[in-house]
Amino acid sequence: VASGMPWGGYRHSQLKLGASGRWRTHSVQKSKDYQQGHFGISGYTMVAEVNSSARLSPKRPVPLEFVDLHYLRQPKSGRLAIQVDGKTGKVIKSKSPKLQFGVERLQLPPTVKRIDIGVANEPVAILGVDIRHQAKGVILDSLGINGAQAHRILRTDQILLAEQLKRMRSDLLVLAFGSNEINNGKLTMVQFGKRLDKLLARM
Repeated sequence: VASGMPWGGYRHSQLKLGASGRWRTHSVQKSKDYQQGHFGISGYTMVAEVNSSARLSPKRPVPLEFVDLHYLRQPKSGRLAIQVDGKTGKVIKSKSPKLQFGVERLQLPPTVKRIDIGVANEPVAILGVDIRHQAKGVILDSLGINGAQAHRILRTDQILLAEQLKRMRSDLLVLAFGSNEINNGKLTMVQFGKRLDKLLARM
C-alpha cells in the first residue's frame, strides 16, 4: 500500500486511506524522476515533508498481525513515528551516511482501528506499507502501475528492486506487459522481447 495519496483517485479495497500535510509523489511514469530511480516496488516513492502524516484504517474488523514500513535510509532524512490507535508504537531514524533500503516491523494488537505514520524533523521517502492479518491462505500482492511499459521498470534502481523482491519471498511472480506498448508505433516485437528478457533477468 502506498503511504499518502499517490494520485487523487487512489483507493484500497480493505483500507480507508488519508493524508495530511505536504507529500511529493515520485513515479516511474514521470520522465523527470527517471534519473534517481529510487522507487518502491509499486513504482512510486512518496516523500513526506515535515509535519506530514498518513493514516490507514481497516474497513472492517480483522485480526491484524504486523505492519512493515518500507523507506529509504539516506543522508538528508528525518524521523518517522508509527502510531497505533493514537499510541506511539515505534520511532524510526531514517538518516544514514549512504542511501539504503530500510524496513521496520511493528507487531500489532489483535484489534486495530487506525495506523498513523508521521514525519517529524526532515522529509522522509516512503516506499510503501505492508499490513498483514493473521488469517492463513494465499497472499496476493497486486502491484500494477497504471500505464507502465516494460522499459520504464528497467530504469529503476536494480539493487533497491532486488532488496524489495527478496523481502517479499514470493513463490510466484507474474509480469503482465503488452497492452500499454500497443500505442508505441516505433516499438518492434524484437525490441519488446529484448526488454522483457532484461526485465526477467532482474527479477
